[in-house]
Amino acid sequence: MMPWNRKEVWMGSDEQFFMKLKNALSGSQIKYEADMKNSWSGGRGLDARTSNGIATRYAEPAKTNTYYVYVHKYDYEKAMHTLRKAEK
Repeated sequence: MMPWNRKEVWMGSDEQFFMKLKNALSGSQIKYEADMKNSWSGGRGLDARTSNGIATRYAEPAKTNTYYVYVHKYDYEKAMHTLRKAEK
């Protein structure tokens, strides 16, 4: 799916809902793309292992990730209907 042909359906930090939404879209036979970005930047000059240790100790690790779900622009309305059903 090319970036200009897709629309964002959901963005958030709730991993359980992310998985629930992906399953719901698959069940509705809607093709999607999913992405995850770690939003905890860590401290300057710290290596990845040290930064992850600090994030784990002082922040909720699950809340440091931001999840994105995209669908083709022609499937957007159907995907939003599926999203609303998944939220209930």
